[in-house]
Amino acid sequence: MPKWIAFSVGICCTALALLLPWARYGDTDVSLYRFPAWYVYVAAALAMHGCVLLDSTAGRVAGAVASCTAAATAVLLLVNPGWATSPFGGTDSPVPAVAAGSSFGALLALAGVLINAAALALPRRTAPVPT
Repeated sequence: MPKWIAFSVGICCTALALLLPWARYGDTDVSLYRFPAWYVYVAAALAMHGCVLLDSTAGRVAGAVASCTAAATAVLLLVNPGWATSPFGGTDSPVPAVAAGSSFGALLALAGVLINAAALALPRRTAPVPT
């Protein structure tokens, strides 16, 4: 798979992850920004996609660190959907007896991280040297 295809698909997965809900309370969708430390995922995702464009060892190492950070954040938010600020008025308001469940946003975030890791590992194609 060419590097630019993996890079493009990874960006699409991350963009969809930012737009889709990460948790559900019954029929109520909860976006990423309602979770504590949501900005950690956003910053790590931006850094990991930016590092794909760097063609150096330092860029690959920084991209791997950013990918691990984004993956860890996405997994934490995926397995703890109840961490979202309650869409029913905050922590002091009564919450209906509805259990929080995960949604598609975190799964797409993980897919974006895995595809981005593949893009980091792929070598940049070079033109063949004429003989």
